[in-house]
Parts: sequence; C-alpha cells; structure tokens
Amino acid sequence: MHRLKIGHFTQTQHWEIIGLPIVNGPFDVSVPVLLFRQPDNVLTAKAWDYEIIDKDYFHLIHDAEMFKVHLLDQLLIASREGLTWLYYKEDSTEWIIEKIADGEQKDKQQTNYYGSGGVDIGKVEDDSFAYIAALEPFHGNVVSVYTKTTNNSLTQIQWQRHVLDVYGYPNQNGEGTGHYVVCADFDKDGTDEFLVALRGPTPNEGVFYYKPVDLSRGLFTKWKVSDKSAARIAVADFDNDGFADFATIGYHVPGYYLAENPSINVFYNRFINRITQAKNELQLMRQNDELLFTIPRPNKILQYQALPFLTIGGITLSLEVLPPYSSRYVGENTYIKVLAGIIHWKDSSTKSDQSVNQSRT
Repeated sequence: MHRLKIGHFTQTQHWEIIGLPIVNGPFDVSVPVLLFRQPDNVLTAKAWDYEIIDKDYFHLIHDAEMFKVHLLDQLLIASREGLTWLYYKEDSTEWIIEKIADGEQKDKQQTNYYGSGGVDIGKVEDDSFAYIAALEPFHGNVVSVYTKTTNNSLTQIQWQRHVLDVYGYPNQNGEGTGHYVVCADFDKDGTDEFLVALRGPTPNEGVFYYKPVDLSRGLFTKWKVSDKSAARIAVADFDNDGFADFATIGYHVPGYYLAENPSINVFYNRFINRITQAKNELQLMRQNDELLFTIPRPNKILQYQALPFLTIGGITLSLEVLPPYSSRYVGENTYIKVLAGIIHWKDSSTKSDQSVNQSRT
C-alpha cells in the first residue's frame, strides 16, 4: 500500500483503514481501493477483514486527503483521473465516486503522468473547504489551486483551476520536482496557507510557502522557506509555543530521484511575531502639497503589502512591496514602476522570464 487513511468511513464504532495502492501493474491497469475493518481484538486477530471499495475507476493513485462530513470521514483523492471525492452513502449503503477536477492534462498524449499527484484542503474562517491546493500531475511540476465559483454543497460547487507556478520541466521519465502539499494556518489569521515540497534538483528544490491574497481571483503570494530537498512535510507545534511548525524529509528513492545528503529537518515558526509587528508598515501622510510614504527596509519585508493612495478617472495608484521569492499576479491593464530592487517578469502567454528594474506594463 502506498497510502493508508485511518478513520470512520462507514460507521463510528470501530476504526477502519482505507488502503490506496499506487499502481497495480502497467499504468493502464486499474487500482483496487480497499477498506479494512478493525477486529474485536486487534492483539489476537490474525488478520483484519476487508472489502474492495472499487477496482475499476482509479489509476496511479499518489495521495489523498481525509475530511469529515457530519460523523463520517471522506476522501479527496489525487490520481491520474484528477481530483476525486470518495465517500460512503449511508442511506443507500453504497460507495460514491464524484469527479471534482481533471487536473493537469497538458502532456497527456506524451506521458503516462497526468491528472493530480498531491492534494490538501484549505480552510478560511468557518469554511472548512474554502479552496483546494494541488500538485499536478504525478510527481508533477505544476502548483494549482481550485477556488469556488459558487458556495453550494460539495457536489454542486463549480471549481475554477488557477495555475500558480510551474517548477521546471519533466525529466526523461516524465516526472517533475513536486511531491507533497499541505495546508495550515501558520500565521493564525483564520486563513490557511499551504506549503509545497520540491524534491530537487536545484533550483527547484526545497519548500515554498503560499499565502492567499484574493481567493476569488486565485491570487497568492509566496516565498521560499527552505532550500533542503523535501519529499514529505509534517505540520505540528514541535516547540509547544502555540504556532504551527513543519518538518521535512529529503527525497532519496532509487529509480526516481536521489537527493544529495538527504536529511530530516524541523523548521520552527519564528516569523509569526515579526509578521504581526510588520502589519501597517506602509504609511502615508500629506505634507503641504506632497505625499510622504513610510516603507520598511528591504531586508525587513516579510509579507506582501499594498497601499492604494490615489484614484483618478477610474485609475488607482498603489504602492506595493513584496518580500524575496514572492509573486504577484499582474493584469493586462496594470502599469508597474519599479522603485527599488529587481523583479522577474513572467509572461504566461509567451512563457518568457526576464529581470526588470524599470517601468513595465
């Protein structure tokens, strides 16, 4: 089994385990999804009883995220089919498979790897299913988020896919550098951020931190928080200070990718206090006929900040600062004047990437 999920999927009296194999032979052979039931005495039982939930739908399952609806646990599965919702329907005593999204389909004709490879669910305030963060496809290089176009039940929600980043190109086997994604509220503002684990090689190696700016438009800022090869990420309050930390393990799997000096690392959440102190650092005051701005020093910028200060004829002027490694979506009708530093301009239509230290539209 490649992934195991422990919960209460059909009842609440005994534990159940759903087993998700990654493959079942060649890629065109379907993968069986199994449910194991806890025996009355786990110490003396020779085996757990099991049933096959499904043996025809899934191919190349890489990950799954568990969430609860009422009293029962359900799964959001990342596989070659994309993102799929798997749950047990009590009134009809049957398993239901609902397609959520197709995932990455760009290279479907050239490779066996398409669909989705990693998934987690982002929460915003009371909405426990506010957005979906995904790495696509299997061992993919595409970071995507799915946001709601309607706020209905899960079966009726229309999800819009936003591609945030593409980390390099697939290797000769069709694999990219991404391997894991996890959501958590690291800064305790009520909105989940998410981390992406990149196995390598450099420069696409380490962990990136993504923070929502405007979910309705799929806008996130990001910055790099680790340069170490990362296969998986564990989130916990390791130092018991009330804030979420994270730990990583390097990727070193023969036949796939071998990171140099793979290691286990713990990263403590120390920027939270500094981010809190950094709020409202952009300040504006008027002195006679001039506007005076107060901005943080470049090495003190820890989060994206914006200060709209003047609107004329429907055009708004705004002063913005971005921390290192962060990004900001720029629309077609936006004009940029770089006042300090250098930015990298990425054009999704031409796939160009160039340094800019001057004005740009």
